[in-house]
Amino acid sequence: MIKLLMAEDEKLDREMLRSGIHWNQLGIELVGVADNGNTAWEIFRDQQPDIVLTDIKMPIMDGIALSNEIKKTYPETKLIFMSGYQDFEYAKAGIDFRIVEYLTKPINLEELSHLLARTVEGCVAEKSQKYEKERFRHQLAESLPLLKERFYKDWVHGVYPDEEIIREKALFLGIQLYLYTYIIVADMDNYADGTSSFNEYSKQLLDSSILNCISEIVPDPDRAFIFRNKEGQYVILLHDDEEQSSTFFTALSEKIKININMNAKMNVTLSMGGLANNAGLIPDHYKKALEALNYKFFYGQNHVIYYDAIAEPGLGTLPDKDLYFSKILSAVKAVDKEKVLQLIDELFHRLRENRRFSVVYVRNVCIELLSKALISLNDFNKNITEHFNDISVYERILTCDHLSVLSDYIKQAFDNIFSVISDTFRTKHARIIETIKKTVENRYSEEISVEEIAAEVYLSPSYATTLFKNETNETIIQYLTGIRIKKAMELLQDDTIKIYEVSQRVGYSNITYFSSLFKNHVGITPKEFRAKG
Repeated sequence: MIKLLMAEDEKLDREMLRSGIHWNQLGIELVGVADNGNTAWEIFRDQQPDIVLTDIKMPIMDGIALSNEIKKTYPETKLIFMSGYQDFEYAKAGIDFRIVEYLTKPINLEELSHLLARTVEGCVAEKSQKYEKERFRHQLAESLPLLKERFYKDWVHGVYPDEEIIREKALFLGIQLYLYTYIIVADMDNYADGTSSFNEYSKQLLDSSILNCISEIVPDPDRAFIFRNKEGQYVILLHDDEEQSSTFFTALSEKIKININMNAKMNVTLSMGGLANNAGLIPDHYKKALEALNYKFFYGQNHVIYYDAIAEPGLGTLPDKDLYFSKILSAVKAVDKEKVLQLIDELFHRLRENRRFSVVYVRNVCIELLSKALISLNDFNKNITEHFNDISVYERILTCDHLSVLSDYIKQAFDNIFSVISDTFRTKHARIIETIKKTVENRYSEEISVEEIAAEVYLSPSYATTLFKNETNETIIQYLTGIRIKKAMELLQDDTIKIYEVSQRVGYSNITYFSSLFKNHVGITPKEFRAKG
């Protein structure tokens, strides 16, 4: 309901208005009726009505004085004057008629009702607008922290094209801009692994703990803004009207690191992008901080890295890279695992000592080395390249965040290569051994030589003999002799076969040599074996 106060010194007019207007139908609550301006003012201060319907000429305080008092304190109040035409002309000098309505007496109730309806409609519209403004202000106040965080994120990421827009948005959000801004990025080491078992509640607790650890150290919280850039990474903007030295911020970063180590129980790498003396330069210094953060790859975890202290990246390549590749590949083909691991250590030592190589270059060196090793072994066994064809192998190289981790992974990859080679050799050797054994078993009755057996597997006699010995713990001749003696023992069970025929059937044309060889293996002569049999 819209509240209305009526002030009229004429009793008959008051009663006519009170009873002649359908107040409730118009949406009006009549909160007071006064017979003079002074009483009206007292009621007004108590009830604060939306509309005041008043006569101009009244005792003690007239309508003009009353309206002026009301407009001083409550300018949004709607005023409707009632008076004779002459009084109206007389009152013009004292009333701002842009903010009032006027009816001349005698009052036409129908005309007044229409005027009140329009005035009520205007009050409702204003109240609705005021409510929406208040609701917006309330929502803005509630969402202000998020809006500020969004502003800072967009600011550092270079969303705003010029400094004027930055200043406009900062003014709207109540953010004071200072002459200097220093940017620090805090990146939690091994965050993904360390929180892999956390639920969302635990992650939020950790996030709050890290933010508190940072906030406790910054010298003036009112001149600092800290926000989470992504999981495990935080951006710290420190504002000041005076320029501070890089030494000051390095010491501050060390304190933040120690506080996070002790209270959040995490290692953290902090990178400093330097001091920006212009709001439009913030994105550039943020990029510098991120670039410095990449040097965690060389410096290791839990360090403070200052952008201006790092070597300019990407200025050169490893001059003897191809020589290292050649040596490593030769050692792989020679199945010299110890030599390969030694050469990889030497290669990474060279990469580590020269931090002017970009992280991308170092990762590409590793991908190239692994690819060349697999290609060089492709002709040896196609299963090797198939075994390492998983894209995750190369994704692992691209995501390793420290040189020592990458070194360990490359050595592990080559260790896996050697495992595949070993399995391949075992499979290949097993086939060779099986072929030699079948050749012996099929041709034991012939006067076959080691040369002929080796030719069946396309190997030299010496290599075939060595390989067979390594795999079976006996030579090819020893295996051939064993097969012949075993077959001879089977044949000697048949009395119809002469001993010299047994000798010939198992590949020995000289019966004397056969008998001597048989006795050496069995302990008795062929004749004694048959007699015993």
